[in-house]
Amino acid sequence: MGKYGFLGLPVSNVSYYDSSIPAQWFDQRLDHFDPTNTDTWKQRYFVSMKYFDRNSDSPVFLQLGGEGEASPVWLEQGQVATNYAKHFKAAQVLIEHRYYGKSHPTR
Repeated sequence: MGKYGFLGLPVSNVSYYDSSIPAQWFDQRLDHFDPTNTDTWKQRYFVSMKYFDRNSDSPVFLQLGGEGEASPVWLEQGQVATNYAKHFKAAQVLIEHRYYGKSHPTR
C-alpha cells in the first residue's frame, strides 16, 4: 500500500524495472455523450500476448488503470499476469486512466 492507501507496483526482484512491452496509443473520443463533438485525444495502453493461446478460446483480460500512471509491470508481475493470465492462457490489455500518467485529454 502506498502513502494514501493505493496499491503500489508489484514487488520486483530488480531495482529498476525495464519492460519489453511498449506503450501504444489510440484516439479516444473526448465526449462520449455529445455526438456532435468529434474531438479526440491520445490514450495510452499496453498489451501482453505472453500467455495467449491463439488456437483455443482463450480470453482477453482488460485491466483499467487506477489513480496513477499505468505500468507494464502489471502485465508481467502483477496478480492477474502471474496467476490468472497464465492459468487461462489469456491476452492482457492495460488501459491508462485519463488524467493519470501520460493520458491527458486536455492540453
